[in-house]
Amino acid sequence: ALPILVLLENKSLSSTGKPILPINPAGKKVFLVNVVAAEARKAGFTVVDDPSKADVAIIRAPAPYQSEHPGYFFGSRQHEGRLTFVDSDEAFAALLRVGGIVPTIFTTTLERPLILSNVQSHATALLGDFGIADGPLLALITGKASPAGHLPFELPSSADAVQKQKSDLPHDSENPLYPFGFGLRY
Repeated sequence: ALPILVLLENKSLSSTGKPILPINPAGKKVFLVNVVAAEARKAGFTVVDDPSKADVAIIRAPAPYQSEHPGYFFGSRQHEGRLTFVDSDEAFAALLRVGGIVPTIFTTTLERPLILSNVQSHATALLGDFGIADGPLLALITGKASPAGHLPFELPSSADAVQKQKSDLPHDSENPLYPFGFGLRY
């Protein structure tokens, strides 16, 4: 069984009118960020190192965070702090650079409810994973497997919405970007 992945966005390509995912890798050139090139080749893609020469880009991003309690045992070992990507995050900077050049698939680890509003507007496809290796990720991108996941929590639309949430109520953020249980299919 493949690991669970949640398909959050699957925008249509203007050239075909069809959603970007799944992708038939035959003859497709791919630009990669934080994805092992050998795995992409094994999935059938041709790997290029210039996004302007690619048909598609795949960017993997670790969840954003900041250490707010580095002097404490648990504080130094868990991710906390910000829930949104910023320009200094390597993968998000790559999305900003590459997303305007080539259709881009962006995946990030949903270790907690992230704010993905700024990612959503730049990515052609947006995936949330819970720890997935490159091989299974590429199997899902190429349609050898289908995304079957649903969000176990809602993804808020803003930091303000997070601040207004009640700590004792689940799924109560104002206008969530993606509601609890959300997950697209193909």
